[in-house]
Amino acid sequence: FPSHDTWFASMLTTGNMQSINTAFADTAAALGANGIFNGTARDFSVTQRTKGFRAASTADVAGTLFIEQSNDGTNWVMTHSAATASVTDADAVARHIARIDAEVVNRFARVRYRNGATLQAAFRLISMQTGV
Repeated sequence: FPSHDTWFASMLTTGNMQSINTAFADTAAALGANGIFNGTARDFSVTQRTKGFRAASTADVAGTLFIEQSNDGTNWVMTHSAATASVTDADAVARHIARIDAEVVNRFARVRYRNGATLQAAFRLISMQTGV
């Protein structure tokens, strides 16, 4: 999504944040029909400054973005979800985008994405730990 990079970066940097601790490029690998991507467990116990977690996705087909939390890094509970919204960028290319801002109340958080019924040709998912 070369022409879409400015929007995608703004999805992570806009909003009310006291600090940004770490940003992650979770994946750019396209998913198959009904495919699922499970992100890496992010440990929020290492700092008291970051208790927020932000995730953003962009794809060429519809899907759903999730944030999950866990006390042990093994058993996950979905705490937030957002179905992608269809938008058209400046080059008249349709994109499916989603963003979630979440407060982390458990030790770990991760992103998860479930693709829709159509094979993706393009996909990016990024996340970051933020201040709340």
